Amino acid sequence: MAVFHNKRSVPLCSAQSTGYTGNRNRGSISFLSWWCKDKGISDFGFCFRQISRKIAMDFGLRNSLYFPPQNRTQIDLNMKTQLKYLLSLMLFVPFLAACDGVSGSGNVTKETREVRPFRQLEVSGSMDVYVTQGGSTTVTLEGEDNILPMIELVEDGDKLEIRYRRNTNIRTHRDVKVFISAQVLEGVELSGSGNVELTGIYNSPAPVHIGLSGSGDLKGVFNAPEISIDLAGSGNIELKGETRDVDISLAGSGNCDASALLAETAEVNIAGSGNVELHASRALKANTIGSGDIYYKGEPSLTVSKIGSGSVKKRD
Repeated sequence: MAVFHNKRSVPLCSAQSTGYTGNRNRGSISFLSWWCKDKGISDFGFCFRQISRKIAMDFGLRNSLYFPPQNRTQIDLNMKTQLKYLLSLMLFVPFLAACDGVSGSGNVTKETREVRPFRQLEVSGSMDVYVTQGGSTTVTLEGEDNILPMIELVEDGDKLEIRYRRNTNIRTHRDVKVFISAQVLEGVELSGSGNVELTGIYNSPAPVHIGLSGSGDLKGVFNAPEISIDLAGSGNIELKGETRDVDISLAGSGNCDASALLAETAEVNIAGSGNVELHASRALKANTIGSGDIYYKGEPSLTVSKIGSGSVKKRD
């Protein structure tokens, strides 16, 4: 995560910097829980350490070493800003202590839950999700007996969201696994450090969207008229199948391997150091900012825009 240090910078977890639109009158814990969910973080201790790290960096000599203040007024302004960060951290401490905390028992069990058929899947938090094609829709959870009750299945229209209960500090000692049988899938969203693996070929007459934010991995096979892929963070996406048009956006250090996704036209946008592999038979529009590379297969016409050391190369 890029952290900018100047007099216009905002705190790592501030509402201004994150886009929080909730009720600010509910106190810090409401915002903290929202921020952790938004980042795919189920461990409030990790969130606390992130805030501490931000403050430590700002209180250190980072500003004075790299961006020396020009006058006493700026020094005073910087000190006031740092004090605000420290006070914010002090306010978080009692709220964190008040959060429900659950530590895994070590006793692994399974349970099956009933859900309606869905077309969109959203996974938040640290868990491994395995999706297979099947005529009926089922969800089976595997994990420690006191952790499974903390997992929520939220049904919203044609979307199923799998997440940990909010405002809960969870520490697992065994991996949490989720086994899903679904007949149709038109979209998968993964946030956090979990993984999603889809087995079988999902044929969709509608456009398919694949999204990943965080450090997780996502694998799948799709046949669809259009496929869009969004990757933010250090995670990895591996996608196979066939499509007419594919649109890939990558921000961060993650990698997207779509070399086995046979597309006619492709548009790729990279901002960061991540790499993209793809196949395009007719046309490829490639835009890179940073050091990320694009490797392509096929004989497409090329439209290339580059800022930085990134490259666009043909791969046999």
